[in-house]
Amino acid sequence: AEIGNISRFNSANQLARYSGLAPTEHSSGKSSHTSRKKYGCRNLNNAFYMLALQQISTTRNGKPKNPVAYNYYQKKLAEGKSGKSALVCLQRRLVDIIFAMMRDKTAYKLPETPDYDVLNKAG
Repeated sequence: AEIGNISRFNSANQLARYSGLAPTEHSSGKSSHTSRKKYGCRNLNNAFYMLALQQISTTRNGKPKNPVAYNYYQKKLAEGKSGKSALVCLQRRLVDIIFAMMRDKTAYKLPETPDYDVLNKAG
């Protein structure tokens, strides 16, 4: 509901900026750095945050509810990102997925992955 008509966004990057998930650059003279500011639609940002948390959650027996999102989150943690930064990376990926789904008017289909137990034992 917060997104409205998806055609008002030309790309997923614009949707990410609208939701406050795109990094902003701050520069002065020769110095420059990027950061995430609390701008954009906070309700939409919160919706992506809650969706990302749900995607990496596990069932009572320890199986991830969405193995693809869980593995992506774990990969970002292994790259040295903090838990919060890894979650923001997942949120940004979800923006791309949702933008494509709304643009193409398709339903989400979980990608085929090997069984989590097999991956867990092999890893």
